[in-house]
Amino acid sequence: MLNENEDRLLPFYALSHLWGTSKENRHLWEEIGDYVDDENGDPAEPVSMRSKKRNALLTLLCNYPDSYWWIDVLCARSDTPLGIMGDIYACCYRCYAMVDYTFDQCSWWKRVWTWQEAALPVEVLLIPETFTELSDSDMLSIKDLQAFTGIGRIAYYTMIDQEDDSEGIDDIKGMAFGWSTTHEISLSRNHCHIHSRYSSTLDGYFSLFEAFAVSPRQCMDPVDHVYGVLGIFQIEIPRKTDPNEVWQLFVTELLKLLTDPKRVMMIEDCEKEIISRYKSDRVRQCNLLTAKNMGEVYQCFIIDK
Repeated sequence: MLNENEDRLLPFYALSHLWGTSKENRHLWEEIGDYVDDENGDPAEPVSMRSKKRNALLTLLCNYPDSYWWIDVLCARSDTPLGIMGDIYACCYRCYAMVDYTFDQCSWWKRVWTWQEAALPVEVLLIPETFTELSDSDMLSIKDLQAFTGIGRIAYYTMIDQEDDSEGIDDIKGMAFGWSTTHEISLSRNHCHIHSRYSSTLDGYFSLFEAFAVSPRQCMDPVDHVYGVLGIFQIEIPRKTDPNEVWQLFVTELLKLLTDPKRVMMIEDCEKEIISRYKSDRVRQCNLLTAKNMGEVYQCFIIDK
């Protein structure tokens, strides 16, 4: 992580978002060149971005004039190695996540790519996509959100146990849903940032697979089921387009990681048995093309111990 007070380095921020554009409606921002230059110092070419998100982006840039930013629609290229995405978010000073709609309707919580964008940065602040002034009242730390939804979950099940049929139970139910969504991120954040003995054991990685295996997150391109989580595992594979080739490369590199004693500790004999099952046809035959979500992809790693 970069130190914001380091004289020799400018702070580096990242933006996590869903632009909400499509091939049919690209929402081209023609005037972006009035505010942003490209790497050659020329006005940036038009980019796809819904109009209501533009002022929020400009507000962020204006509040941090002497800084570096990663904004994929401006920075990413067709030949950008997908493996570096994890490093970009892991090394930023802070990540701003631009969200919209209500918690259970917001697509940001439902996409594969945004999982590691929420898990890898040390600090993630949620902001509304329509904000025009940077203030504490418009921001929420993802850590605080996890705590808040956890309280809601406890309250909801307490009311269920007591057969409480009060009107407020529906609102509390939404918070309980929020806990399941933030909990999957919390597991990944703990794995990435809390360098405990457990996180470097096979059991620690098994906890990640358990979270992946029940996740309803989706992606537009089947290969993103893999590329969208590489940063969490800190492994790299080349950029490919064939889903089966991508999956085979991923499994190969994952097995190298899990059998590397310098990175993963095996403390029980049964864990060696789990690794042998990970080498089975059941894992290798996973089909990214037919999978509807992350859960259907990573279910193959769930093995009764």
